[in-house]
Amino acid sequence: MALRFCCLPRPAHLARDEKLKLAKREVVAAEKQLAQFRFMYEQYMKLWQQRQLTYLAQELQLYLKLIEITKLRVAGAKKVIGET
Repeated sequence: MALRFCCLPRPAHLARDEKLKLAKREVVAAEKQLAQFRFMYEQYMKLWQQRQLTYLAQELQLYLKLIEITKLRVAGAKKVIGET
C-alpha cells in the first residue's frame, strides 16, 4: 500500500524505528512503480514514433505525470528517512 508521507499526520505513538521501516518500504514500492511507469512510457513512445495519434500523445502525457508524482513519493519517503 502506498502512503503519502507529506500528507500523513505524525502520530506521537509511532516509534522512530516504525517510521523508518515504513519509509523504507515506501521507497522500495515507489521505485518499483517508477520503473513500471518508465517502461510504459517507453512503450507508448515507440508506438507514437510510428504513428502520431492523439490517443498515444495523451498516454505519454499521463505517464510523464505519473513519473513526476512517483518521484515526489520517493523524495518524500527519503526525506522521512533522513529525518528519523
